[in-house]
Formats: sequence, C-alpha cells, structure tokens
Amino acid sequence: MADYYSTFKTSQVVLPVIHVENRKQALLNAETAKRAGADGVFLISMRGMVSEDLLEIHGDVKKEFSTWWIGGGYAFRLILEAFAIIVEASYRSMLRT
Repeated sequence: MADYYSTFKTSQVVLPVIHVENRKQALLNAETAKRAGADGVFLISMRGMVSEDLLEIHGDVKKEFSTWWIGGGYAFRLILEAFAIIVEASYRSMLRT
C-alpha cells in the first residue's frame, strides 16, 4: 500500500465525501469534485445501501477516474463487517480474472 506522500505528493488534500444514492449520482458528484480540483473522493453509504452495491459503485467510479484516489466507507457497519465485505468482493474479483 502506498504511503500518503507517494499517493498525493503534497501535505494537504481535499477529499469530498459523496453520500451515495445510486451510480449515476455518484459519478456526477465525483465529476463535479474532479472539475473543482479535489484530489479524490470518499464514497459512503448513509441510508443502508446494500454493501455490495456500494462496492460495485466504487468500482464504477474508480474505472471512470482511474488515476484518481477513491475511498469508501460504510457508516452503519462495524469495521470488521466492512473489511469482510471488501475482502470477499476482492476475492470474487480475482476469481473472475
């Protein structure tokens, strides 16, 4: 995993938080943040979105902005649950390739 300075190359960054409702809205908000000069975005689920859906939308945003930093978070999940979801999705992704 890259460290902070090799990722951002500066001491201060702007990472807007996008409260994801659907794929189209997440992509539109990410594009707006990019045009405004943000260094990346955090995608979070605040309304109980299915975890797999948020992870899929994260992949779509990352695909569209492949050189940009995209983070994600599950606001109503325990940290261990969130990691389990990410690990399982990563494993499934490896099996598809």
